[in-house]
Amino acid sequence: MGGEPKDALSIQTPMLIVLSAKDNDRLVERASDLVAYLSARMNGEPPPPRLLDVAYTLQLGRDPMKERLAFLANSLQAVIEKLTLFAAEATEIVGLFRGCSSEDIPADPAPPAINTLAATPAELTDAGAQFAAWWVAGGEPDWESLYEGLEPRRISLPTYRFSRERCWFRETVSDTNPNSVSIHTKELSQGSELAGENILQTQLLTEIRQLLGAALKLSPARIGDRQRLVECGLDSVTTVSFLKQLERKYDIQVSADSLIKYPTLESLVGFLLRHHIGALRSTRDHREAASVEHGEAATTSTCPGNSADGGSNGHSVVAAGLVQGQKGLRKLALAPLDYLFVGPRRFAIQVLYYFESHLDFAQLQSALRNVAEAFYPVNSSLLRHQEQYFISECSDEPDFAEIHCGAQAMPPEQDRPESFAPFQVGFDPRLPKEKLAKFRLFQLLGGSLLSVNVSHAIADGYSFYYFLSSWAAACRGESFQLPDHSQRRLNPLAQHSLQQRANDYSDGSGELDSFFSLLEAGLDPTASRVETLRFDGASLLTEAREASDEITRNKITENSLLTALVWQAYARALAADAGKLVLACPIDFRRLSSELSPSFFGNASAPALLRLEREQVLTESVTHLAALISDAIRSCDELTLTRYHVSLDELRRARGLDATDRLALVDPRNGLIVTNVARFQLPPVDFGTGPFIGEFTPINYAGTAVIVREEGSKVKVRLSFPDHGKTIFEST
Repeated sequence: MGGEPKDALSIQTPMLIVLSAKDNDRLVERASDLVAYLSARMNGEPPPPRLLDVAYTLQLGRDPMKERLAFLANSLQAVIEKLTLFAAEATEIVGLFRGCSSEDIPADPAPPAINTLAATPAELTDAGAQFAAWWVAGGEPDWESLYEGLEPRRISLPTYRFSRERCWFRETVSDTNPNSVSIHTKELSQGSELAGENILQTQLLTEIRQLLGAALKLSPARIGDRQRLVECGLDSVTTVSFLKQLERKYDIQVSADSLIKYPTLESLVGFLLRHHIGALRSTRDHREAASVEHGEAATTSTCPGNSADGGSNGHSVVAAGLVQGQKGLRKLALAPLDYLFVGPRRFAIQVLYYFESHLDFAQLQSALRNVAEAFYPVNSSLLRHQEQYFISECSDEPDFAEIHCGAQAMPPEQDRPESFAPFQVGFDPRLPKEKLAKFRLFQLLGGSLLSVNVSHAIADGYSFYYFLSSWAAACRGESFQLPDHSQRRLNPLAQHSLQQRANDYSDGSGELDSFFSLLEAGLDPTASRVETLRFDGASLLTEAREASDEITRNKITENSLLTALVWQAYARALAADAGKLVLACPIDFRRLSSELSPSFFGNASAPALLRLEREQVLTESVTHLAALISDAIRSCDELTLTRYHVSLDELRRARGLDATDRLALVDPRNGLIVTNVARFQLPPVDFGTGPFIGEFTPINYAGTAVIVREEGSKVKVRLSFPDHGKTIFEST
């Protein structure tokens, strides 16, 4: 065909979605993975992938396997809906074709080709159905020929979960001579593993059956290998208990999502062997060694506890090499990105919520106790071991206290810093007797004020609100989505060699050392000047798009437009000689990375960076500036997060914690971090007496802006400015 290529966004062509796998179980897993990935990207920033690119990648991304499904879809939502039905084992799904190819039976001839750009919707649907039916029966199409006149791209999608054929050297002990061992070998297809694998599988089935029985208060003998665990009584409450016992016994983190994907004991054990084989072997070896050697030296660390007055008492926790905690207390190494938030007076998430009705302290305390079993970093302390930090779970209850205020006490006013004085809560997780989260309930004459303080080292903005909404749900007696503590997935990202890093950064764009600034010792990064800006996001976006050309119109979003307005407001307040300004827009990589689930609890955000001269920031039109911000955000991919982790870990290894403790993302004299929490799709914070009616931040950090949703399409922005004439940072 001649003429200019058309983009899939400008036509209403249904796309053929195909999936294949070795067997039906793997096909269901692939469908579930794709649903989770697309669902996380639907409301995200950057925007979700194009349907065109999803279809193209699925068709050409890898060689087709035996078990196949195919269907036509006009939108990503349609893809999610059909695959959700398939994963749920629905018996009849309109428009979905399911088949099995065979090498012995050749497929019928290909159906006639059709011009996708010239055909009517009815013709496309009919032809697509014929094509789908042909492909699932074993057809081998020329996929590229379907995209004449289009410009599809291959994109990153969840990878295939290979079911490895386990091959091993089997050790068989003779009945007549216990010391004789015969070795049998098998031709290797994908590698060799030790004979202990089958023994480990049997051992796991027995042990996990016992853990489930304890959690469900059920005889383990009544839990069948292939019986659905929900039929045995597994629910959100018993899931928390079971997963905690699983982590304690094997030192692994397993998300609640895994129990949905692997609903039987047999499938769960198979999943653990595929994804946690190293940890399972290590635990087995550790237990065997411990049964022989009892004199291993242990490291003693102090973990805080709560006193009656809301303070702390110290007690000792013994950890073997900071991995296996006494009495099953969990420990977790900080991921490299977490180190940005560990230093003195570093960013902490501190919010006061005002409720017009009084909150019941005992009810909140009981719910917090239960939720902290799942979100255990909020009831942990920070440990330093050599040149590395760890989160160490505490054995006592979370740091929560009730304070009754005098009759004259009133809720604070955001624009009056002095009004926060009665509600100040000292919070420094670096102190020996402090935890990584602290909670206080101030009882006023007219309502309650809940103080929530969480170290940014264990939670980004999304995780903070995720935990808070889960606490509220538990207080209302409702279930909540269990968190995924998979920092261990992030840590390996930083294990690249210097040569690999050099290869990754061959274009020079990956040199991240210059991105950071060092905080001068003893100086305070908090801000005394804070302004609140208010906008109608939807109206601004409508007006901006109406006034823009087509290219700009397709780029700008409400988020990028609000960020542009805030950046210009900040630039106007900076010194005229500020020079090149830096804008940092944190991106939630839960929406981009196939390694992170939507329920990941921790720091999964890394910034998209944009650098412009101050004069350009001030003189650019808001719409063009917003388009530049959108381009910067959309240029980020999974490698962006990897680069941040590699760079930070290399700095820690080369210069130690004294350097990482002083790290900051931007210099507020010319840099701004804009975080949009208005985009978080989480339930309202309601502990059972109604949502809060006031939200206040007692501590604000220079060079930060937080976008918060108000009623309808209204948003407010808290913008914190640096004090002029005060040197806060020095550049590296």
